[in-house]
Amino acid sequence: MLDRSPPLRAKRDLGSIELERGGAMVAIRDLAAFLRQNAKIILLCFVGMLTIAFLYLASAKPQFTSIATVFIESPKVQSLRDDVGVSPTRDNPTLESHAEILRSDKIALAVIERQKLLNDPEFSGTSKGWRTKMAELFTGPSPVKAPTAIDLLGVFRNRLNVKRIGQSFVIEVSFKSRDRSKATRLANAVVTAYMADQINAKTEAAKVGAEWLEGRVADLRKQATGAARAVQDFRARTDIVDQRRAQLDLSELESVAEMYKLVYAGYLQKLTETIQQQSVPLAESRILNAAVLPNEPSHPKSRLIIALAGLVGLLGGIGASIVRQSAGGRPFVSGNQLRDFGIELLGKIPSRSKGVIKLNGTLLDAFSVPDSGFADSFRNIKIMLDLARKREDLPVVIGIASAAPVEGRTTLAFNLSVAFARSGRRTALIDADANHTGSITQSTARTCGVGLSQALSGTVEVHSIAIPFCDGCDILPIAPVGSPITAIDFFTDDRSLSLFRGLRNSYDLVIVDLPPPTRMDPRAPIACLDGYLLVAQPGRTSLDRIGELAQTLNQSHAGVLGAIVNLGGRRRRTRDFAHLIGSAALVLFRRVKLQILQRNRRPPAQPSQTV
Repeated sequence: MLDRSPPLRAKRDLGSIELERGGAMVAIRDLAAFLRQNAKIILLCFVGMLTIAFLYLASAKPQFTSIATVFIESPKVQSLRDDVGVSPTRDNPTLESHAEILRSDKIALAVIERQKLLNDPEFSGTSKGWRTKMAELFTGPSPVKAPTAIDLLGVFRNRLNVKRIGQSFVIEVSFKSRDRSKATRLANAVVTAYMADQINAKTEAAKVGAEWLEGRVADLRKQATGAARAVQDFRARTDIVDQRRAQLDLSELESVAEMYKLVYAGYLQKLTETIQQQSVPLAESRILNAAVLPNEPSHPKSRLIIALAGLVGLLGGIGASIVRQSAGGRPFVSGNQLRDFGIELLGKIPSRSKGVIKLNGTLLDAFSVPDSGFADSFRNIKIMLDLARKREDLPVVIGIASAAPVEGRTTLAFNLSVAFARSGRRTALIDADANHTGSITQSTARTCGVGLSQALSGTVEVHSIAIPFCDGCDILPIAPVGSPITAIDFFTDDRSLSLFRGLRNSYDLVIVDLPPPTRMDPRAPIACLDGYLLVAQPGRTSLDRIGELAQTLNQSHAGVLGAIVNLGGRRRRTRDFAHLIGSAALVLFRRVKLQILQRNRRPPAQPSQTV
């Protein structure tokens, strides 16, 4: 029997700044370990998003934006009934009105007609995208309807942008197109059409004013002529006797005549000015800056898209790692977390060194390169295990277990047995999972015909089952390859206890490679074992599952001797990440399909009535 180490608590020091989140201690070093552990996933997301961004930039058609500016003047408005000139200031409604005129259908239709955009594939929609071309391979070419100027208004408005610059009197007119020269030409065409519309409006207003003034002047001419004739007639028939009274009436008639004369002269002058304004109209605005050829595309913004794609890739990779690791509880990222459960960390298994041989293409033989760091890690684990044992000369049966499958149990059991054998101890390696692909038996002794299950019945001797692998290390399969007997059948047999007593007498150390928890509960062989070694791979299972397994095993006589952290075997992460992305895509597809079905079930909207 071995003494189990007392529970150890994580220590705080200056080299480890720890933050508490919901009762879980997350150290800065654990965060660094998390990033190292999930570097491939994060890098894959980062590179994937950048690849998507570059593919989009390569396939997206560039858009050029050309800008022209218009300055709204503050003209003096001359009143028809007042000679005083007024200089009103432009308020926000007036400036917004000018902006709306620039956006109006009248300006758009004028530009469409003058620039002959009905024959332009970019606006008329006669150019077909790749989706349309692919569909026509199966459905045949679809009939093309000749567009009208009204049909082009939507496309034209989407490419036109009119806005006021701050609180100034300047309005910016921009136009987007795939051709930079076309964008410049159409931006200037919009401004020119607006200026022409302003001049036409002034001309029409002057024309209407001139017609009204002509009629008014004609009436005043009659009234002035009548007043002057009345004065002359009065003078001719006035008697000298009544000269004083006549003088008063004459003065009144002359005043009326003079008034009509002045009003007539004023209206005549205004008529002349109006006719001049009609012949030479002046707009209330002027072109401040004409549009010029843009130097570079305005869309897509390559630098911004690449930066956002990289950021989304990094955040997505970190998020995917967190989701994958936290699916079963708190993520296990480093061996220091195991100390919170009273599990002593006995060592770490790094990634295999260059030149390490794989037996039968699956099982790693660390000592095929004896001076490698990979082999040194198992020597160090052997030393730490010796220190954890109660007495070095006590034979012990140690089971290698884990909380999840594929965490490196077989690699640890095999190479740890070789490490003890190379130190001079006679070691037995029991393969309790011989029928599993990549097991010790299938990698080293696939042709064996018997196993420990036959020794229970007494038909064969235990020493005849042993398959020597190296000096001092024998491999003992529980059942031959292809046998229906499983590990749980063997360990639940009452005769297995006496069999293990015999193994203790024959070997200095017995190491059992237990099946994964999905095929056998690690507590099943408790009666046969003296202790357990837990193997945990960061990112493979949750910290809570490891803690629950350790707590369960520690409650029995065969407790946990310590834990080994396997830092190798990370190439499977890509497959796990692909599975995660596939699951997320399936969920998204189902949600989109459900939304489409719900939208199709809605009653059709009632047509709006035009007033």
